[in-house]
Amino acid sequence: MSFASETSKATGKDKRSIERAAARGAALGDDLNAIAGTSLDKGVELDALAKVSEDARADLIELARSGEIVSARRQASSAAPPSSDAPCRASFAARDRRRARIFFSAIRDGGADVGDFL
Repeated sequence: MSFASETSKATGKDKRSIERAAARGAALGDDLNAIAGTSLDKGVELDALAKVSEDARADLIELARSGEIVSARRQASSAAPPSSDAPCRASFAARDRRRARIFFSAIRDGGADVGDFL
């Protein structure tokens, strides 16, 4: 019997689900540990993440680990594939939102003024 058949029999899960999980593991490798518990920790996101460039993948994983809600599906489905030297637009937007929150929080709390950020 194959690995998927044996595992399916032992766990009670569908053989095709086991095959998909194994394929995701092979495609993403060690990145799976970094993704666990983030907005990318879904089957459809993992499938899309496997299709994006390594640089864009690293950017998305970093944002997801910081608590941002990001989607690899948006990037993977864009008409023009992202170049390896530029992160996706969603990454820029998420970074800008994070910077804006830090900026306004610092000013609101009185710990900084606008000049500190220029």
